Formats: sequence, C-alpha cells, structure tokens
Amino acid sequence: MPRCARRFAYPVRCAVAVVLCVALAGCGGAASGPDAASAQQKILDHVNFVAEGKAAISRFAETGRQVEEFDGIEGCTISFEGELEFTGDCEYDMKPRQQGDRVAFEATIEYLKEEAGWKQLTMGIYPR
Repeated sequence: MPRCARRFAYPVRCAVAVVLCVALAGCGGAASGPDAASAQQKILDHVNFVAEGKAAISRFAETGRQVEEFDGIEGCTISFEGELEFTGDCEYDMKPRQQGDRVAFEATIEYLKEEAGWKQLTMGIYPR
C-alpha cells in the first residue's frame, strides 16, 4: 500500500466502524431494548440498602443504550447519570455522609432478552 494511502486508511476504518455500530446496535433508540422506567427506583433501592434508607435521587437521566446480538442472543446495556442527596447521616461508598450531602453518580444496567422478555443481569452504581 502506498505511504499516502496508509495515512488515510485508519481514520476511514474508524469512521466505518462507528457507523456500523450505530446502525447495527440501535444506539440511542428508545424503542430498542427493555423499558428503563423502573431503573431509577432499582438504583435508589440499591443505594438505600447501603445508606440505611437515607438517600433520595435529586437528578436522573438515561445517557445511552447499546443493544447487541451475538449468536442469536440479544443483550442491552443502558447507562444513566444522576445525583444522590442524603436525607440523614449515614455511610455510603465507604465515606460518612451528612444530611444534605450530594453525590453525582453514573450507573449501568445490563439486560438479556429471554422468551418472556428482558431480564436484568447486572447493575453497577459508580459515585463520582
């Protein structure tokens, strides 16, 4: 391959890969994948299990989703971001928290499609 052709091959391949990911995975399509309406409550329940019921979510939004299929098995990962507000003194994320403290977080929930519908596999909450 001529030297000038090699110089442009990498960016072109990257652009093609991104377009294919978006087209095939349905990134960002609200109709693709499971309904995430209960995600906020699931995340809050998990936080409150650790924080002794002394947390509330003051801001919450879905930031992305990726639906993939491999060998006939469909999976979906949905990303969220938000902010926790502590309603009382407790310990969360191995740190003491006081009433009124706020902590931004990111979260992901992974799902697997089964005959009966989408089943939650994992959930991760990552304080910033």
